[in-house]
Amino acid sequence: MKKSIYAVGGTFLYALLISSFITGAFGDPTEECQSRNQTYKISDSEQCDKYHECGKSGKLNERLCDDGFVFSEEIRGCDYPHNVNCTGREILQEPQSIHPHCPRMNGFYAFPPVDSCQKFYHCLEGKAYEKTCPEGVIFDPSKGACIHPDLSHRVDCRPDTVLNFTCPNYGKKFARLKFGDHERVAHPTNCRKYFICFADGRPRIAGCSLGKVFNPKHGVCDQPKKVPQWYANYMVFDKAITHSVA
Repeated sequence: MKKSIYAVGGTFLYALLISSFITGAFGDPTEECQSRNQTYKISDSEQCDKYHECGKSGKLNERLCDDGFVFSEEIRGCDYPHNVNCTGREILQEPQSIHPHCPRMNGFYAFPPVDSCQKFYHCLEGKAYEKTCPEGVIFDPSKGACIHPDLSHRVDCRPDTVLNFTCPNYGKKFARLKFGDHERVAHPTNCRKYFICFADGRPRIAGCSLGKVFNPKHGVCDQPKKVPQWYANYMVFDKAITHSVA
């Protein structure tokens, strides 16, 4: 009889542990559930994508964010991980996605850097949608956005590599930079573009508005006729643009 009770008890305990692992039941609400005139949500103490729904009567119900989202204490709802601080509650549910480009059902995921620093996948409900950042910027997973490579900590997408340009002041220290915190260097082949070179040698691409070209002498966007070395090329370029629009 004792053996039978032990077997049933052991099975029950095992099932309870499995259930706790799946739902993240080891965590507790980070605050006490109190009766209110409306339902509200409370974060979990250990699992970032789990929250506790507190009903009007003060009864708690455990809930999980959709796979790929985590619970934000700031907005009291599920959000993308790059918008949420999960410090101290790093546990997450098991991934549910089977798509090769979506580690989780939802989220933003970068291409391997050997393929592209600009491209990424936006995964929604397990489907991957390919996106590309504008020229000169890269996708940063930690921010979930396209940003200048010099502002990113992606060591595999260095600004000089992405832009294929090395600043003249790379590895050197200037006593004084012409534009405060940076120098400006003309693009070698495009009259409207130029590079911003910061004190540590990191480059950033920039450009002039349509109708102007970069003047390397003054470091500003100027009228084409004031920049002889670019004027002829710009007139050909401008005529081509005008013709294509017409």
